[in-house]
Amino acid sequence: MGDVSRRAVIGSVWAVPVVMAAAAAPAAAASTTASTVITVASAYQVTDAGGTRYAIVAGEVTRTTNPPTPVTDTVVTLLLSPSGDNPTYLTGDTGQFVFVRVVPSRQSTYQLTTDDGTTTGTVSI
Repeated sequence: MGDVSRRAVIGSVWAVPVVMAAAAAPAAAASTTASTVITVASAYQVTDAGGTRYAIVAGEVTRTTNPPTPVTDTVVTLLLSPSGDNPTYLTGDTGQFVFVRVVPSRQSTYQLTTDDGTTTGTVSI
């Protein structure tokens, strides 16, 4: 895997707009308690000088309280492949996550899910 320089990342971004849809499981959505939401702040793909493609996805997991509160120490999975080679990220105390992952093709839609499976989302790059 080749190194990606800052110049390569800035010069090779081919898509910046992000569309994020997150939905809680029906049981959670019907309750009166706060829901868990995955929000994507930034998502794009880059290609380095050697032709390796990367998907970069950053965001946070929050509860729908007022104001929203971070969901801490939860695992977020970026679903890239049905074969199970899917990266995970522990949100820590901020609820934030960042994925930088090599992708085999210009796949443009990715699924995100929390470790308990109750919150999923789709990000299109």
